[in-house]
Amino acid sequence: MSTMTEKLWAFLDGEPDTLVRMLLHAERHLSQRSLEELQAVQDNTFTESQLQVIRQLCFGKSRTTEIADALDISKQAVSQLLAPLIKDGIIEQVPDEADGRAKINQLTQKGSAMFDQLLVQTIALEQEVRNRLGHKKLKELKKTLEGILEV
Repeated sequence: MSTMTEKLWAFLDGEPDTLVRMLLHAERHLSQRSLEELQAVQDNTFTESQLQVIRQLCFGKSRTTEIADALDISKQAVSQLLAPLIKDGIIEQVPDEADGRAKINQLTQKGSAMFDQLLVQTIALEQEVRNRLGHKKLKELKKTLEGILEV
């Protein structure tokens, strides 16, 4: 075992995982649940990455470069994620009036309806967490997470 690994285990003091990994696992778990539930009611199958692109467009139109910046991935990667969503009629590209060379991505009516369904599922998932933890513990958890965001 390396010295750094030994230091990590000493720091964790017998805990099974780091806070960062547990937060990432929790986020991934909730995102995966949302995706599975969305796929159960939609005739499309989306990847988590495509779902992130859709979420970026829920507030309005956006250029591919803006989506790439928001997701911290390349413009080419965003283009690859957009292609099947455009083909499935979830997203459409329209000319940018300010720059004729550029395209603006936006949700179609079908994409907006799908996003509304995602919001319903998000609310239901949060209610499930609230039911499991209880209102008081969930409130404490949110306050704790706010504290982490201030670090």
